[in-house]
Amino acid sequence: MKKFKFIKWMLIALLLTYLSLLVPAQTQVSRPEIMGCEQGCPVVAAGFPMPFLVDGVISPVGTLSINPFDILFIHLDEFVFINFAISYVFWLALTLIVLKLYRIQHP
Repeated sequence: MKKFKFIKWMLIALLLTYLSLLVPAQTQVSRPEIMGCEQGCPVVAAGFPMPFLVDGVISPVGTLSINPFDILFIHLDEFVFINFAISYVFWLALTLIVLKLYRIQHP
């Protein structure tokens, strides 16, 4: 039974990670195929604390699609898995800290 409660908190952290796509950001991306961006260019990104969705080469410039089907299947934008993992661990830790504080206040 305890296992299912932890899965519930993991899903809540996954939802918070997805909702962090609403936080706009910019990141430096090196694109050798684009003149002037060999060393890095600022591009639109989203995600918090680490931007894990970056404006892709084939998507319209300066746009991000946060539709989960576009992210998973169409790949217009670049999904950076390591940044996603860091963001997910951040939100999971925050969720577990809030749960622990709630349990201390309401035994």
